Amino acid sequence: MEAKNYKQILDILPETGVYVIRKDDHRLLYFNQRVKKAAPEASPGLICSDVLSGSCESCPLASLGEDGLNRTLCYSERFGSVVELAAAPILWENDIPAYVIAVISRMETVGYTFRKILQIDLEKDECKVLRTDPVISRMETVGYTFRKILQ
Repeated sequence: MEAKNYKQILDILPETGVYVIRKDDHRLLYFNQRVKKAAPEASPGLICSDVLSGSCESCPLASLGEDGLNRTLCYSERFGSVVELAAAPILWENDIPAYVIAVISRMETVGYTFRKILQIDLEKDECKVLRTDPVISRMETVGYTFRKILQ
């Protein structure tokens, strides 16, 4: 299948953003229509952190596993919901080392109110509160270990 066909397939995913960045400098090589809708200023050649500002804290590239894959869950203001970020290394157009990143809206969370949004790192046994209701905002910067939360 040609790259053009893949792009057509990726553009019909209404709730999933997909973008491809160079491995060496994180410049955008490709993005589908869902990413363009969330970040109208996106264009090939721009660095992903310049276009998708505020997403670096939960970037799935920050903690790729030995297999080169990673998934993380976070709230995205750009996409307006809780999203799953999935990353994997690829060879773009058969010669450019790159990463493909999927931003998958988690629709099952729509309608729920979150008192806290957490970032959990199971390998380090850490949990960080990223966002809370104003009533409990004093806890925003307090660190926890994951085991303590489950107790």
